[in-house]
Amino acid sequence: MRGVPLKALILAGGYGTRLRPLSCRKPKLLFPILGKPILKWSIEVLSEMGVSEVVLALNYLADILVREMGESHHGVSIRYMVEEYPLGTGGPIREAAGILGGEDVFIAMNGDIVFDRGIGDVLKVHGEGGAVATIALHEVEDTSRFGVALVDQDGWVRGFVEKPKPGTVGSRLINAGFYALSREIFKYIPSSGKVSTEREVFPVLAREGKLRSFNYRGYWSDIGEVGDFIRVNRRFLEALPGDGISIDEEASMGEGVRVKPPVKVCRGVRVEDDAILGPYTIIGEGSRIGRGSKISGSILFKGCRIGERAVIDGSVLGDGVSIGVEAKLMSGTVLGEGVSIMDGVRIVGGTSICPYKEIREDISTPRNVM
Repeated sequence: MRGVPLKALILAGGYGTRLRPLSCRKPKLLFPILGKPILKWSIEVLSEMGVSEVVLALNYLADILVREMGESHHGVSIRYMVEEYPLGTGGPIREAAGILGGEDVFIAMNGDIVFDRGIGDVLKVHGEGGAVATIALHEVEDTSRFGVALVDQDGWVRGFVEKPKPGTVGSRLINAGFYALSREIFKYIPSSGKVSTEREVFPVLAREGKLRSFNYRGYWSDIGEVGDFIRVNRRFLEALPGDGISIDEEASMGEGVRVKPPVKVCRGVRVEDDAILGPYTIIGEGSRIGRGSKISGSILFKGCRIGERAVIDGSVLGDGVSIGVEAKLMSGTVLGEGVSIMDGVRIVGGTSICPYKEIREDISTPRNVM
């Protein structure tokens, strides 16, 4: 989109508290969409925009993320900046000045958003001049979870309203967490401590008439809650080409296996005879699905083990979860990494179980197992 290679700062230090128990042992930027980490999807789209280098601002579970991502992805080099303590959304921009300060324009973005390449047009708007920052905005029906921007007829942001009830303000344009920034931005960020770009920096720019907006109409979602994560995966499943069934060439499918689209089966999966998969199901890399088991409306992370004749409906299973023979998970079950459900155990919907718990008895009332 630009002749000059771009750099981007990705804010990746959040704790993902609303995504527990899935986020207890896994950074949310490594949560899989169709089996691929969110962060890898983002870097691939950034590459299409002309980004050649990204800086990841890390805090929580930083070592896991560094180990997964390495030094580059999709031709984009990766540098890491690990915060000793959380610096908010503005502090990492300040701390990255040594890397980004020489750029006329760079991108900063929240790591927990999903978007398409159209969001990169924020750079075109920013290039029209006059703005220190240009913020991508996206229209939503329910504004109660987001900060809403008040924009004039020329596209300049004049202020913000934090998490208004639907219908109480004239705008439904929310901060999409994706920005084009000029090097002047560093002058507006306090020199030390934790800083909120949204509360401390952008309002000042808005008052000075230096905050431009770009109305992004493409696909967008944040991954703030488990429900968001499920909806994004369902959307990507619905976009699978052809018959809506994607089975990796390194997956193994037994005799009599039935697949009801949309379904994604990732690399190294082994599905034994007479299993039923789908609809709306993703089987994560290296998982093993037992003979005669039934999995529908569910997302399995890497390395899950599903026993024979088990039934999994509308559930999310973290890395390395083990489900026993003839066990049953009802819709709305969420299992953290390494959870073991013993043979024949029934888990009622709405139950969340923290990592590495072993469940030997039925759970008939929804609860959190800590």
